[in-house]
Amino acid sequence: MATADAAALRFALFVGNRASLFATPTPASLDFSTPTLNQQARVDILKSTADPFSVAAADTLLNLYQTKVGDPLISGYNTITTDISALLAAHVGETLRLRFAETDNVFTFQLGVDNVRFAPVPEPAFVLLFCAALTVLLGCRFCTRSRREVR
Repeated sequence: MATADAAALRFALFVGNRASLFATPTPASLDFSTPTLNQQARVDILKSTADPFSVAAADTLLNLYQTKVGDPLISGYNTITTDISALLAAHVGETLRLRFAETDNVFTFQLGVDNVRFAPVPEPAFVLLFCAALTVLLGCRFCTRSRREVR
């Protein structure tokens, strides 16, 4: 269930498109049996009541990633991080669906997903405090080094 706390969604994604292009039909669809070219990957947060294959705006609450024409066909694992705090705040108490989707009707396509994490976003005050502590720590270490060199 969604909560209103500050949160980020993080995942690593590998794309291995063995075709010569990415293609998304109009209207958009995840149907591989369409006669138009459909060679794509996408990551979305959907309403829990949505059809798992729907790409309708009414069902897709947030698109986190989508291949586009001209994107590199093959990638290493790339980490994608998105602040989803506003989405969670707008859907408190609701169950949401995270979808990793790939469709290919041109040629082979591999989509790898790893290290999916849902984590709180640090409060700005915490980040400032951490940076201040780090500055003091590094400053003291530099001062200690400088004193040793002077002796």
